[in-house]
Amino acid sequence: MGRNGFCALAAISAIGMLGLAGIASGAGLKTKSATVSITQSEQVSVAAKCKRGQKAISGGFDASDFDPETNRPVVNFASRKKGARKWSASAVEWGSGTRSVTAFAYCRKGGKVTKRKKTTTVPSLDDEQGTATLAVKCKRGQKVVSGGYAIRDFFVDEGDYTREGYAYSSRKTGGREWTVKALNYSEEDVILDAFAYCRESEGVKAESAETSIDTDDAAAATAECDAGQRVISGGFDNSDFDPDAGAQIVPLSSAKTGQGSWTAAGWNEGGDEGTFTAYAYCEKK
Repeated sequence: MGRNGFCALAAISAIGMLGLAGIASGAGLKTKSATVSITQSEQVSVAAKCKRGQKAISGGFDASDFDPETNRPVVNFASRKKGARKWSASAVEWGSGTRSVTAFAYCRKGGKVTKRKKTTTVPSLDDEQGTATLAVKCKRGQKVVSGGYAIRDFFVDEGDYTREGYAYSSRKTGGREWTVKALNYSEEDVILDAFAYCRESEGVKAESAETSIDTDDAAAATAECDAGQRVISGGFDNSDFDPDAGAQIVPLSSAKTGQGSWTAAGWNEGGDEGTFTAYAYCEKK
């Protein structure tokens, strides 16, 4: 089922699904957030900023506040670090009315990370099923601690979706590697940027939790760190994504939801049931 075939499902919200109002901060890791409004066919970007003396280690986003009984979702097309202290999220309003987009920055004093970036072209749906996979590696001697992505040159003009897409997977895939998978819904090729944020200290331990999402339904999964650890970043994955009318889970939120947990929420707009996985990347307290 494509963008114009969204069907109704139980209404969800950022607060109801993720419990973002109760976000906690572990010692040495603080949460900052920023929210903007978005209206029909509008594109917005919002950046959460760490306070002076702190650096953004990772970040997340939330755009799940919509009622599919009467509307279509706000779709995230970028979630990445901007400068030393900011984490930015970008989204487009596929439906109508006024909703919101929130960016989260997870901050630490002296928390410097090094950015690695790779770029590829995601072909249109007319060519090669409109998907691409892009893996970014940290330098030798470094470990990946978080990652992000952006659909570059995203363009919507009065409801005409000329260049657009979304990431259906963004996660750690090795000690040094972060991988992003994206779908291009539009008539033209789009550019995908994938980012890995790296540090020279010890790596992070991955924990995961998955949920099955039926066609035209939404759900969330929460991955939990072991006792004695705290979450430092997270990711998400629709492992059985199928651009040929199979499972197609649109990520609605991916954010820290406690000292030791990360929650990812998604909506399946495809023709088959799909599996959606949340990842928590954990370090010792």
